Amino acid sequence: KGDKRYTFPQHLIRRMINETIFAAAQSDQRVAFNGELLKITGNTLTIVGCDGNRLSGVSEEIEGDAPDCEIIIPAKFMSELSKMLRDSEDEVTMIIGNKHVIFKFESVYFFCRMIETKYLDYERVIPRSFATEVYLSPAELRDALERASIISEDKLGGNTRAHVKLEFHDKTVAVSS
Repeated sequence: KGDKRYTFPQHLIRRMINETIFAAAQSDQRVAFNGELLKITGNTLTIVGCDGNRLSGVSEEIEGDAPDCEIIIPAKFMSELSKMLRDSEDEVTMIIGNKHVIFKFESVYFFCRMIETKYLDYERVIPRSFATEVYLSPAELRDALERASIISEDKLGGNTRAHVKLEFHDKTVAVSS
């Protein structure tokens, strides 16, 4: 049983988790970073992952006017949930209790305790104005970053991080390591 219930298509939740889960920490001393923020405001669902170095957030409009909520769900749980959901229009129901969240789909009830702390005010971290804007092909940028990161791995605290430099000149982006 829970206080609030929400229903979403499985493909939507799965895609949103996959777009943000890489940025959430796995074992950080700051407990909030070990989870993902799931926020519902009006008809907008937002999922945010952050580990202190990376920030990834995605927002989507949802049907109906749902009651507002803001919860932090452990990243390991979200990762497993993503693996269990399908890329289909089948529905998943999210039930929020006092200290737990349940995702119900088909005949599965997937239960987890929420992280009880305050999440990073991620909206303050994102700049509102920019000195430079660049429009790139996502596929070409991803490919270039992957090639450059192969030779620039740095092990820090058990995590592997790749440092890559981007230089912008006229209509060219130089990616180096």
